[in-house]
Amino acid sequence: MDKDLIFVKAEVSSIRQRRQFVQHQILAGQHASKAQVLKLAESHHCFHFSGHAEYNFEQPLDTYLMLSQDNAQNLTLSSILSDLQMQNADLVTLSACCTGLVDAFQPSDEHLGLATGFLLAGAKAVIGSQWKVNSIATAFLFDEFYRQFSCERS
Repeated sequence: MDKDLIFVKAEVSSIRQRRQFVQHQILAGQHASKAQVLKLAESHHCFHFSGHAEYNFEQPLDTYLMLSQDNAQNLTLSSILSDLQMQNADLVTLSACCTGLVDAFQPSDEHLGLATGFLLAGAKAVIGSQWKVNSIATAFLFDEFYRQFSCERS
């Protein structure tokens, strides 16, 4: 397991406990292929990603959620924009570094980033970060977030 992500299992375990509002299927390690992630993201109301992400300032469309050491399996912003349709998605939570980041200085009409991609794919709401995140802090943050969220929906 990646030493930087040692608390991901605790985060996922916490989410599993919120069964009253989250229909879940967990993809871990080699089971988290790009094709599987795209398929499941399209069919669920909530999509939660825990792992590594990287923002590419020079080529924003190459910004990605890391699914594997094989770069071809990474879920890029380009793939999200071209291959993902999330009409059912009420919420996307991205528990990874810089997932809400955009380059405000890029010369375009639209600020491109992972959060923008998921919104354009149809998600109603996206939670991401604009900085490097700590694995234990995000595990606690999302545990409390989903606890509060499940209370609101009960």
